[in-house]
Amino acid sequence: MRSLIPLFIVIVLLPPVGHCQKLTRDQWIADIEVFREQISTRYNDFFLKVDEAYFNDQLNTLERRIDSLPRDIVLMKLSQLLSRAGELRLSLSFRVSYLYPIYLRWFTDGMHVVGLPKKHRKHLKSRVVSINGVEVDVFRDSLCNYVYPCAEGDVGRYVREAPRLALMGMPVEYLTLELEDESGSRTNLKLERATRTAASFRIPKQYVRPRKKFLHSKDKGLWFWAETLSDSVLYIRYRKCQSREHKKAQQSYNKHTDAQIAAFPSWEDFTLKVIASITTRTKKVIIDLRDNWGGNVKQGEHLIQQLDSLSSKNNFRLIGITNGGTRSAAMRNAHFLQRKGGTWISVPIDGRLKDHEGSWQFKLPNSGATVYFPKPHNNMGQDDETLLPDVILAETFGTFITGTDPLLEKALELP
Repeated sequence: MRSLIPLFIVIVLLPPVGHCQKLTRDQWIADIEVFREQISTRYNDFFLKVDEAYFNDQLNTLERRIDSLPRDIVLMKLSQLLSRAGELRLSLSFRVSYLYPIYLRWFTDGMHVVGLPKKHRKHLKSRVVSINGVEVDVFRDSLCNYVYPCAEGDVGRYVREAPRLALMGMPVEYLTLELEDESGSRTNLKLERATRTAASFRIPKQYVRPRKKFLHSKDKGLWFWAETLSDSVLYIRYRKCQSREHKKAQQSYNKHTDAQIAAFPSWEDFTLKVIASITTRTKKVIIDLRDNWGGNVKQGEHLIQQLDSLSSKNNFRLIGITNGGTRSAAMRNAHFLQRKGGTWISVPIDGRLKDHEGSWQFKLPNSGATVYFPKPHNNMGQDDETLLPDVILAETFGTFITGTDPLLEKALELP
């Protein structure tokens, strides 16, 4: 991968301190020392991939410079250190202070603008040619030197976050995009960075809406739901691997009250309803795992196991669908479905099963950032398997804008 500008330039291009409360030097050093100690003692594999002397030297340098660095840059630097290990399940999560007011999405035919404030609406649907003067594919490769995971599905989200550009040595006051519209004409769009509140806008009014509605977009915040598409097809939308039972098991950690937990949907009740809805006329059961970032892997496995047992009696086909937003437990559920003889349909993906192993976490006490790191692998033979769906289809901007859903359509076409 290629770097765009040497990293030493970053310090002179840093944005001002964010609107969040500024931590003291002692608070930052306490966070960095927790980070150092936890990574060193709880994630033994880290120093098989990252030189320990380099790791400690970078943290020491960060501590010396802490007074001159904005909050977001400190946390971005810690995140960058983690990314050197190249582990999908190793990451630092926090809310950045500054964003650009734009929504971008990467399709197999490039990155496109799918959301803008009203005054820039004429640029919706445009393809992104370059970012701050750098051709978009080169920009993506350079960005991946500083963040991980860096799948194409992540790039659009990362571009919105102004501090990431600072790490790449780019100015952050403005984001300049060269755009190409549907006629092939090119123009530049310059966006000023803003606080999270100022950079937000109501997506339903400004978003590129498909002419037909995606079936998998109907969830409207639901974690899971099911409906019969015909007498022979049962469709299950599984958007989040969490439930009332999962939250109850984690109550000592998540601090939810009993009343809050009771308000969450029950996976046990949902599973019973799904099983009861299957009849002798059912020929396909489709489990849609798109944009499911994971949670409790056992939930999905339990349902798939029951459906697999039923399929041998009722003779129906089990089909799973994933995309670039499917992660962790949800991806393992898709692989489990495939091992049970089901058919796995997906956009192009890469990686191994162990990239989607469960994670442990710890929180930095003052900044509130959370570090996620992989659990030890219990079955290295299986976990080293390369993920390979049975059917791989492209998701282009054209299929998105026309409202077609090639993955679901393929599932419905299968005999």
